Amino acid sequence: MTGKPVLLTPEAWEEKKKTQGEATTACQMLCNPAAGQQAMFKVEHLKYIDIRPATVNIYIMCDPAQSRTKGSDNTAIAVIAYDAARNMYLRDGYHHKMKLNERRGALNTLRRHWCRQPGVQGVHVGYERYGMQSDMEYFEEQMRLPQNEAFPITELAWPNEGPGAKYDRIQRLYPQFSHGKFYLPLKSEGETTNQRRAREEGQGFRVITPTKRRDHEGNLYVMGDNFVTEYLVYPFAVHDDLLDATSRIYDM
Repeated sequence: MTGKPVLLTPEAWEEKKKTQGEATTACQMLCNPAAGQQAMFKVEHLKYIDIRPATVNIYIMCDPAQSRTKGSDNTAIAVIAYDAARNMYLRDGYHHKMKLNERRGALNTLRRHWCRQPGVQGVHVGYERYGMQSDMEYFEEQMRLPQNEAFPITELAWPNEGPGAKYDRIQRLYPQFSHGKFYLPLKSEGETTNQRRAREEGQGFRVITPTKRRDHEGNLYVMGDNFVTEYLVYPFAVHDDLLDATSRIYDM
């Protein structure tokens, strides 16, 4: 990776590494997958922010885990805010083992909450196809009940194996990270200057704080922390469901 390029200019070589990521570059440009045997994402690409833009679109993507056994994947529901400059912000979600009715309740709760937020121009929900057929039958049945709200759910249909499998899905995020266009909630002691100013100007809805949830065993977790845990060791992470759910924004 650090060698002198022969068939490319030094500038073109640096651009290849930046836009494709080291794992892809090692395979396609060096014909040596071992040259990219390291974490795909870099800690220096992590960005944090304390307020969001005034107007955003919200994407809610669910990667369901059918099993609740110990060691199995978690259900990952990533809520991403997307602005006019094509920046992404991890704003909300869930990341623990959930039953079918809990997944439905979580999607309903998230959609209802974000539809009511000022500056949100649209809220879109997506669900992974390979957990979708049986789940959708249940969701549609529940939506027909008078007390429940009906809303469209986009089928997220990239395959689990072969070209376009999970590894290919997740590495689509690399340019977003490397170009500094993906933001996590800033963790701070008390209110920041930006947050205080936003509240004073009547725009408290722009304030970003870390999302905290309780898992199926009642333990407290922070969505941003779980995201970073997967991010720092991918593709060698034991679980990568939250990264995968986030990558599904490209399918919407």
